[in-house]
Amino acid sequence: MNQLLSDILSYSFILSVPLTIVTLILAFKLVSTVLRLFSLAVCLVMIIISWSFLVEPNIIIIKEINIPMGINRNIVLVSDTHFSKIKNVNFATSIANKINSLSNIDMVLWAGDWNESLTISEIAKPLSLISTIKFPQYSVFGNHDFDVKLSAKSKTINQQTDYNLKLQELLAMNRIKTIENETVSIGDIELIGLSSESTTYQSLQLSDNDTKKIYLSHEPSNINILPETKNQLLLAGHSHCGQIKLPYITEWGYNNFGSHKSKYFEGLYEVDKKGKMFISCGLGETVLPLRLFNPPTIYKINLN
Repeated sequence: MNQLLSDILSYSFILSVPLTIVTLILAFKLVSTVLRLFSLAVCLVMIIISWSFLVEPNIIIIKEINIPMGINRNIVLVSDTHFSKIKNVNFATSIANKINSLSNIDMVLWAGDWNESLTISEIAKPLSLISTIKFPQYSVFGNHDFDVKLSAKSKTINQQTDYNLKLQELLAMNRIKTIENETVSIGDIELIGLSSESTTYQSLQLSDNDTKKIYLSHEPSNINILPETKNQLLLAGHSHCGQIKLPYITEWGYNNFGSHKSKYFEGLYEVDKKGKMFISCGLGETVLPLRLFNPPTIYKINLN
């Protein structure tokens, strides 16, 4: 279904340029003010939709964020690549180049949803380009990485699928360590990977010791399973910050009508008794391949 929508949009945008020109001509030729305004409105809508499909989804920006944690670490947070028929090899090259342009990075953390519509053989090429990133890389999976439609097994999304297991092998081949339900000690911190909340095999025993902890999760809602302590930071994605970001409207809609009806949407939060949480707007798109006022974003997080 998603691919069908993408194809429809692709072909419609081929016609958008001549239609926009015709609409502009009509706007200046028409005598009626109402028809003229209507033509200009149609033209504006075409331009906005064309921008949100053809241009903005391919503009990758880097945002630098400072988070006080009492430790010195420089982390790159990336989420929701959603590699697809439209965004794959060239997009992966741009991501790798952007991250490699940074300096003094301790680790690159991927918060899941690698895939949107690719088979294992198809996603292998963009991942091979991600492997050129020169910093240590760690990843968890998102809900799209358990896509049962791409699996050889007839399982629900609540279980590991054949696709997911092969994706994990592919990530390892490309120097990206999967830390699902795993704790990795890195100097004076613990890096802890949390399974997507859409799975049922979350078996990690979480401790509340005094060690500084960084949790990597796809969904922000995993903040609810953390122990109560202030010495921790959860890094997540999933929301895409709405993809089409309209002031007040998008966040309100996500909080009240989204699949998770979450109050956590974008940026840094102080969560009562749970420490800090930062949510990425991600890089890719799902359902509709559109982004507006919300370009794909890589975050350089300076812990201090």
